[in-house]
Amino acid sequence: MNLKKINKIEGGFSLIELIVVCAIISIIVGVVLLNFRGFQTKDTLDIAARTLASDLRWSQNAAMSGLSQGANKVYGYGIHFVQNTNNYIIFYNQNSSKTYGGSSSVRTVTLPSKITITSVTADVYFVPPDPTTYLNNNPSGSVTIELSYGTNKKQVIVNSSGLISY
Repeated sequence: MNLKKINKIEGGFSLIELIVVCAIISIIVGVVLLNFRGFQTKDTLDIAARTLASDLRWSQNAAMSGLSQGANKVYGYGIHFVQNTNNYIIFYNQNSSKTYGGSSSVRTVTLPSKITITSVTADVYFVPPDPTTYLNNNPSGSVTIELSYGTNKKQVIVNSSGLISY
């Protein structure tokens, strides 16, 4: 018998090569999962800002169109924010007040549980027919509504001309 034929090395991967490949794949998967969580946080924050901007525009349009609430005379629509909560109130007034105090609620909007309104306690109010925009009962200036999700923040800005940006 020929010993050279018996000791012939067959092709394949060594154990060390397989361990190195598994380690590289594990690192890549870990990086992708960490980035996905960050993307998910930013996406949730962006959706909350878009929802808020949409509700502000709805209030503005309701005031411009003279949307009624049953038999009640409506003097304007607005949104009431309370700092360090995750909800806000869309309201209309049955009197000439430009704040939430003597108002009726259209609906309360609750943002996702980890989103917080962090920088404002305010009323943004639209008076028909133009609509004139009142920010904390003042027809000039701007209001910045800051939403936060952990360390990430997103701002929605409303100015006295009614421009809503985020």
